[in-house]
Amino acid sequence: MEPPAGSRRPLATLLTLIVLITAGGAISLLIRSGASTPLQTRPTGTIGSPSSPGPTPTSSPTPVEASWTGPFAVSKTVLELVDRKRTVLPPHTGTSKPAPRALPTVVWYPKLPEGTVPPAQGFPLVVFAHGFDVSPLAYAPLLRSWAAAGYVVAAPSFPLTKPGAVGGLKEADLANQPADVRFVITKLLATNTAASSTLFGMIDPAEIAVAGHSDGGETAQGVAYGASGLDARVRAAIVMAGAEFFPERTTSRVSTPLFVAQGTEDVVNPPDHSQQLYVGAQRPKAYLSLIGADHTQPFIGTGRYERITATLTTDFLDRYLKDLPDAVPRLKSDGRSTPSQAKLTLAL
Repeated sequence: MEPPAGSRRPLATLLTLIVLITAGGAISLLIRSGASTPLQTRPTGTIGSPSSPGPTPTSSPTPVEASWTGPFAVSKTVLELVDRKRTVLPPHTGTSKPAPRALPTVVWYPKLPEGTVPPAQGFPLVVFAHGFDVSPLAYAPLLRSWAAAGYVVAAPSFPLTKPGAVGGLKEADLANQPADVRFVITKLLATNTAASSTLFGMIDPAEIAVAGHSDGGETAQGVAYGASGLDARVRAAIVMAGAEFFPERTTSRVSTPLFVAQGTEDVVNPPDHSQQLYVGAQRPKAYLSLIGADHTQPFIGTGRYERITATLTTDFLDRYLKDLPDAVPRLKSDGRSTPSQAKLTLAL
């Protein structure tokens, strides 16, 4: 039986931690008393950008798109990427023959005022991997928030784990997805140098992060830390409700900054799975525990948990891709803003 949308089959429990990750000098930012103030999504595209409010409320809890305020308006395009060196096998091709791996990729990016050009170095790139049987568009509010903060955000659809996959879903294809992400990075960097492209000059090739939810989080882990899938171009990783899928991981030997986000009531990938990933990682690292949240609440839609995730992951990206001097103070301050809903542990 296939797991529910957005999920994966739970791995066997590998480690149970009674106290949330305080080893190695980690800093707990949970405040147990005092008033809780609403946390606002505050993308910062430039140093000194003013605070901006969170996402505009909508009548739908999971809109395909949402309006965000921030330093940048957001544009969207779709790239029809195809990896012709790697194949999908029948029955997942709709024919009796193998077919190239098609990876249609939605890209959200800062919309520049007419007549202006991108910064000389371009904007940092974030490649996002979706969960099992979930469209990248389901994560649009979160991904648009990163774009509004001054990032190019690319979200491919994987051939065998996207909704409506030809021939049916096949979770075992997760093993092939880190290579898909590496291919997407390569194609985006090529598009960045093509004068005829909408994204010409928009991407900073030296500042790249990977992120993902559930199976997509494990995909991101494989790209940033896996021994066979490691991509040296990646400078930061965000793993949301993920687990250690790739046993040959090199997390303990690679110091790529890691941000882990986890709902405490997740029964698909329970907290001990992501805690093990965090504990095994080198500094710098952060662990966001979303109190009372399930497997999808913090990452899809525009609810309270998703706004917390959007704000803190933006702070993290601002530190490790943009190197903004106020990013760590913001990360700590925003980590204290909702003590009844979130606990942020840092080991920087």
